[in-house]
Amino acid sequence: MVQAHDRGLVVGIDPSLTKTGLVCLNALSGKVVSHALLDATKLDRTQPFGRIWFQVQELGVWLRSLPEKPSLIGIEDFAFIPNNRIMYETGELVGAMKMMLFKMKIPILFTLSEKKKKGKIYRNILMISPAQVRKYALGSVPKGKGKSNPIPLTIYKQWGVEFDSDDEADAYVIARITRSVFLPTVLDMTEDFNDPETQMHMIEVIYTILDGLRIVRRPNLE
Repeated sequence: MVQAHDRGLVVGIDPSLTKTGLVCLNALSGKVVSHALLDATKLDRTQPFGRIWFQVQELGVWLRSLPEKPSLIGIEDFAFIPNNRIMYETGELVGAMKMMLFKMKIPILFTLSEKKKKGKIYRNILMISPAQVRKYALGSVPKGKGKSNPIPLTIYKQWGVEFDSDDEADAYVIARITRSVFLPTVLDMTEDFNDPETQMHMIEVIYTILDGLRIVRRPNLE
């Protein structure tokens, strides 16, 4: 069973080549312990490896500044867009972050999806998808891109938390999802289920992730 102690920490990461949002929560209280924005917009856009190196280094500095090493980290997966250069470069950024977290021995939240095709079962390793982030926060997945991100206002109304950037707001939702998986009670139901403000769309996202965790061995969080 997942063990949560007095100061267990969980982290949400919203990765981007330009700005990466980071949020750390206390696993028990859900309160924000620390948050940061890794801003690489001033770096040379023609040198993606420079931006990747900068963000990975800054991520390491931020993680080491926390009161203790996080028990679990959730990362938003990137949407697959064929023949899209930015998507591939974002994938390289996420891969570099994973390698650093592996070196620091910090577990990453991975799940699996299963699809049957012609009698065979195909399994795909997943992180928290953009659709899951939006469904958890908003109750639905908006079609297309609006002029503004509705998540910051939603989390302010729902949890009274406010950030200066959309990236940190998204990272907060990712951290909340990760926290629900980290808590011991999540093996039966998430702690948020006892909150009358919790909506069914949040429950559906958590159970989807838990279904993936049942397929693979859970990360060692003790």
